[in-house]
Amino acid sequence: MMLANEISWRPKQKEAVLAAIKFFKKGYKNVLIDAPVGFGKTIVNYCIAEYMWKKYKANVFYTTPQVSLLDQIERDPLLGNRIAVIKGRDNYPCVVDSGKTAANGRCVYDRKFKCNEVCPYKRAKEIAKRHWIAAMSFAYLIYDRFLPEEHSFGNRGLIIVDEADDLEGWAEEFGSFRFKVDQEFRDIDDVVVWAKAVLKNVVKKIRLLESYDVLMNSEVKELDRLRKYEIKLRMFLDKVEEDRRNWVFEKKGDYLIVKPVNVGKILEDLIWSRGMYRIASSGTIIDKVMFCRTTGLRVKDTVMISVKSIFPVENRPVYYWPVAKMTKDVRERNYDVIADAVVRIVEHHVGERGICHAHSYEIARKISERILYSNILRDYGLRIGIHDSSNRKEVFEEFLDGKIDFLISVGFNRGIDLKYDLARYQIIVKVPFPDTSDVRVRELWVNRKAWNWARYQAIKNLVQAYGRVVRAEDDWGITYILDISFGHLFRYKKQFPSWFVEAVKEIKDLEEVM
Repeated sequence: MMLANEISWRPKQKEAVLAAIKFFKKGYKNVLIDAPVGFGKTIVNYCIAEYMWKKYKANVFYTTPQVSLLDQIERDPLLGNRIAVIKGRDNYPCVVDSGKTAANGRCVYDRKFKCNEVCPYKRAKEIAKRHWIAAMSFAYLIYDRFLPEEHSFGNRGLIIVDEADDLEGWAEEFGSFRFKVDQEFRDIDDVVVWAKAVLKNVVKKIRLLESYDVLMNSEVKELDRLRKYEIKLRMFLDKVEEDRRNWVFEKKGDYLIVKPVNVGKILEDLIWSRGMYRIASSGTIIDKVMFCRTTGLRVKDTVMISVKSIFPVENRPVYYWPVAKMTKDVRERNYDVIADAVVRIVEHHVGERGICHAHSYEIARKISERILYSNILRDYGLRIGIHDSSNRKEVFEEFLDGKIDFLISVGFNRGIDLKYDLARYQIIVKVPFPDTSDVRVRELWVNRKAWNWARYQAIKNLVQAYGRVVRAEDDWGITYILDISFGHLFRYKKQFPSWFVEAVKEIKDLEEVM
């Protein structure tokens, strides 16, 4: 029986499924589903896939940049037994070497060893290869592209990319590489000459390691690292011949950093070519044309289904409190006033838990220092948390466990679920425009004047952050935006989702919220 006949539809889900099927029948190759938190995109995606499989025998790839979504699928009472999930080798135990995984078990480092046990990883992969719908991470699907045919999943009739809003970022990361070098480079032609020489050396080291009967643990890791470098270098040398202007580089200290500018060609080669039909779903696709331009889809082959929020607007207000400008040229003199505003908001929400999206570790540090000098800890006994790049996971888990009342964070504006009392308020202290210290961002925004692209990135990141604290129809939470730059960005209201725009209210002082 089809799942569509068994489930109780949530608002607008069935309409989205029928609309997607209708568009595929009309000849569209790509369907974008732009739907906010709480809509239930995974169920919708599955029902479309099941129809395409039963009607057209189209086997399906279900992929997502977030491995956590694969865990959710496995735990889902409706989908867990319907979708075959495959993860990386390190997610499966080795049945021969206790304490090790399929990524570093005996068969990996001892080439003469013949395992007679049933390997959990190989079993899961075989099940996924035979199943009509296989779910895997974005990275897994990319690297599968480079496996020999007998080990690869090959292509399928339909590919679904869930949480597709950051496809551009993932493709950029995959297409980029960083090497320690001791030479200078005048132009991209110099980089090409260097890359050819490095590739030759990398392949030589790979062949040497592959000739060993037994590898040490360090050599297993080195072989994996070299194979990934080989893929990146080959892809660069292949794509740079097509368009040298599409690649930028810079020398930072002893390191050469190389990045693609437009990642559409990379996505077409590694992702979109794997399916005849495509579905991309997210809460922040927002603009069909811009999404297509940044991810390599043909606009005329693409249609977008936009779904409004099903959460009551009064439960998810956005208060724009223009406290100070936080652009790089003036933020130093505005740290104190921004931090004081954060302290006032925290005081207003004593008894509730909240999170501050600080955008950078420098801003996070400044806010933390100001809070420590305030009376808020002494007067209310609040537990304030801040992390750095090395302990971010551990500190965030302490926040989820209730050991921290207010978390000052960096890089948690997407992919986290702070439902109900986990967080009742959040503070965005800086509009998350792309970072111009990045060579690719400078090329696009500064050199090529891609203003629309920069705005699109900032809007996507803002809307992603907005969706962290209200996760259900009976949930509620407040979002504060303190950066004056939001006022300038919000002049382009038509580029924001309507369900975000309707929630925004500008205030002159926090008293208006009280």
